[in-house]
Amino acid sequence: MQQAPASGALYLLNASVNTNLLEPTYNGLFLKFTNIYSENTLFNETCMFRGNPQVARNNNISLYSTWQLELNVHAYPQADKLLHAKENNISQQYILTDVAHLKESWEQSRLFLMPINSNNGRIIGICGFEISSVYFQQRTKQANYKGYPLITAILDKKADNEYQGQLSNPASFVNSTIKTSSDGEHELFTAGQERFIGFTAPLTVGASEHRVAVMLPADSYYHLQRQAKMRLLIMLGIILLLSLLSAGYFSKRYVDPLVADLQQLQQNPDAPPQANVLELNQFFEFLQNHSEQQAEKLRQLQSENNQVQKQYGLAAMRLQEAQEKQKQTANQYIHLEKQLAALQNEIQQVRLQMEQTQQEKLQAQQEREQAQQQFNFAQAALEKAIEKKLEFVDPDSYQMFIDNLATLTPKEEDIFNLYVQGCSTKAIISQLGITENTLKYHNKNIYSKLGVKTRKELLQYIELMRNAEH
Repeated sequence: MQQAPASGALYLLNASVNTNLLEPTYNGLFLKFTNIYSENTLFNETCMFRGNPQVARNNNISLYSTWQLELNVHAYPQADKLLHAKENNISQQYILTDVAHLKESWEQSRLFLMPINSNNGRIIGICGFEISSVYFQQRTKQANYKGYPLITAILDKKADNEYQGQLSNPASFVNSTIKTSSDGEHELFTAGQERFIGFTAPLTVGASEHRVAVMLPADSYYHLQRQAKMRLLIMLGIILLLSLLSAGYFSKRYVDPLVADLQQLQQNPDAPPQANVLELNQFFEFLQNHSEQQAEKLRQLQSENNQVQKQYGLAAMRLQEAQEKQKQTANQYIHLEKQLAALQNEIQQVRLQMEQTQQEKLQAQQEREQAQQQFNFAQAALEKAIEKKLEFVDPDSYQMFIDNLATLTPKEEDIFNLYVQGCSTKAIISQLGITENTLKYHNKNIYSKLGVKTRKELLQYIELMRNAEH
C-alpha cells in the first residue's frame, strides 16, 4: 500500500461465515489509509475496513468507523463475476471495476483486482487495490493548461453517450451523470449545469473497458479561443500596417521617380531621365541606340519598297492582260463542255430507255407464261380436289347446307363467318366477347339449321364451299 498508487488493498476468499444473508459477503482483509488527503502515503497510518479484528490488534491497526467482518461486493458486479468464475481465463486475469459506493462508506471508489488460484487452477478468491475518488483527485489536482484547470478522468459507460467515473476536479462534477456529444472536432461533456470540452480515448484493463478523458471547462476553453483569435487579429493588423508602411516607403523611394521618368520619356523621348537610377539610364541609352538603328533600317526599307512598287506595277499590268485572255479561253472551253455533256446525256437516256423497254417486255412475257402455268395447275388441282371431296359428301346434304345459310340469324352468321375464316373456339369467344356456353348454344342452332351433326362435318362443308368459290 505504501509503494503502490492506491488508497487501500484487499483480498477476499470465496468463503463466508454468514451464509444465510440475502446478499452474500466474503471473508478476507481490506485495509485503507486513514488520512487520504496526505500527498505522501509512505508514512500514512492505515486502518482495517474489513477483516479479522484480532489481526488488527496484533499489528496495532485501528478499525474503521463502520468496520465489519466481511465485505459485500454487490456494488461491484465485475468483482462478483470474477470471484465466481469457473476457470481462470487469460481475459479474466485482472480487471478494473466501475466506480461505485462502498457499503457503509461515504466515498466512491473502484477496485483493481486479479484472481487467487488454487493448486488445480480454480479461482478461490480475488485480491488487489482500491482507488478512491478522493485519492484520484489528490493525485491529479495539479494538472493545468495555460493557467486553467485541466480535468482528467477515468469514465465508465452507463448508456449511450452517458458516463460516470472518477474526475480530478471539481467535486460537484464527480457524482453526476456525464452526457457526451461531439461538435465534429471536440467532445462536449455535460453534467447538470457544468459544461466541458475535451477528448477521450479507450482504456482497456484486462477484461474491463473504460475511457480516459482530458477536459477543460467550457468557459475556460472559449476564453482561450477568444484570446487566440485576438492575438491572431493583432498579428494580422501589425503585418498589414508594416506592409502599408513598406509599400509607402518603396513607392516614394523608387516607384514615384520611375513613373515620372517614364511619363517624361513618353512625352519627350530625347530628354534624359531625372532619376539617378542606373537601370533606368541604361534602358534610356538602349532605347536611343535602338531608335537610331530602326530609323536607318526604315529608310533602307522605304527605298527598297519604292523599287518593288514599280516592278509590281509592271507585273500587275502583264498579269491582268494574261488573265483576260485566259478568261476568254476558259469561257469558250466551258461552253463546248456544256454542249458535249448535253449530247452525251441525251444519248445515254435514249440507250437506257431502249434497254428498260426491252427488259420490261421480256419480264412481262415471262410473268404471263408463269401465271398461265400456275392458273392451269391450280385449276386442275382444284377440280381434282372438288371431285375427290364430292365423293365423300352427299350432294343433297351439301345443297341443303348451301340453301339454309340464309336462315341463320345475324349472330349465328357472325359465328359461321369466323369458322369460315379458320378461327378456333377460343378465338371466337374472345372476338365476340361471349362465354363458352353461349357459343355451344349458337353452334347447336347452326348445326340444326344447316343439317350437320358435328363441328368436323361443318368444317368439311365450309372447306368444300370455299374451294367451290375459288
